[in-house]
Amino acid sequence: MNDINDNNIMQWIDRFLDGTTTCAEEQKLYEYFSKKEIAPEARHYREMMTWYASRMATPIVNHKRKRSFSIKHWIYTISIAASIALLCTLGIKLYNSQSEVHDEFNIYEGSYIIRNGEKITDLNLIMPELIEAERFIDEYKYSSPSIEEMISEVVIYETDDKDTQNLIHKVIFEN
Repeated sequence: MNDINDNNIMQWIDRFLDGTTTCAEEQKLYEYFSKKEIAPEARHYREMMTWYASRMATPIVNHKRKRSFSIKHWIYTISIAASIALLCTLGIKLYNSQSEVHDEFNIYEGSYIIRNGEKITDLNLIMPELIEAERFIDEYKYSSPSIEEMISEVVIYETDDKDTQNLIHKVIFEN
């Protein structure tokens, strides 16, 4: 084979790794890797070839790469943590809002209606009727006269004596 140069070094390395090089060719490879400047694609083979050139005198040190955390890694980690926190917050908020709606209807807990002689306690079924009953009570409460108004109509205006009317009015309304 030809002499080793930067253009054919990868072919020489392939032959070396396949085990088809002669001892003389391996010596040429070792000499090539002992040069200061070599082809960029061959640089990661330099340590291996140097070890072979030294006749494997020292064991190859297994370099464990120290794991370094880059800014990109930290941003990735923080974004995942923030996403989890956001999802948890939204979940809790959603749960609490549904719980509040449920608590609103707890005032009707134990309510029932009797329809056609049958007692019905399912709030989903009786809720429209309960709301209608509340509306009716509110209308009656605000439309019916107060006790004071009923007394004043019956007692005060049925009495012909003005002094008695004024006295009753004072007692009822001014205390």
